Amino acid sequence: MRFAKAHFRIKVTNTGNVALAAVKVADGRTASCDRSLGTLTVGTSRSYSCTSGLVRSNFTNVAVASGKPPKGAKVTGTGHAKVMVKSKTTATVGAKFTG
Repeated sequence: MRFAKAHFRIKVTNTGNVALAAVKVADGRTASCDRSLGTLTVGTSRSYSCTSGLVRSNFTNVAVASGKPPKGAKVTGTGHAKVMVKSKTTATVGAKFTG
């Protein structure tokens, strides 16, 4: 079976009213999308691309961003993307032998 690649563009934005430290993204299905982003000040974003190279079937990819505010518990946000595998089929015609 052939594998396909899925390409993702992930953008994390701090929409809160305080800076977030130790911001990171975890992706349970696509480890190449895991990232540590450091600190995000109010209103700032960080974007990056990543790829999954072993795609055989449709799935929904989920990435979870988390960060630590100056006070209180860690905050999180979740994003998802549906991945649809398109396959191309070809027919092979057998050879004809005469003789």
